[in-house]
Amino acid sequence: MQWIDDLFFSIAESAGENAVGVILSGALSDGMADLKAIKAAGGTCMVQSPGDAAFQSMPQSALSSVECDVVGTPLEIASSLIESAAGRRCK
Repeated sequence: MQWIDDLFFSIAESAGENAVGVILSGALSDGMADLKAIKAAGGTCMVQSPGDAAFQSMPQSALSSVECDVVGTPLEIASSLIESAAGRRCK
């Protein structure tokens, strides 16, 4: 869906290095074009491990097109988001 790409591009453009893109289980390759924009802006990319996903297409596409910072289960991704947010509040 184009709106996912538009959302990620908008986040990359407005948040820069504070941007975070998360790809979970899903079909097709939605979000890949502008997940790259988040990474290029210095942001963080997190992707569900394809082996843990019900539908592996989106996570696999993300991993093949972007160097991801976090790859794991949804719980691991959530933990990384919490740690990242806590670290930003402390600065």
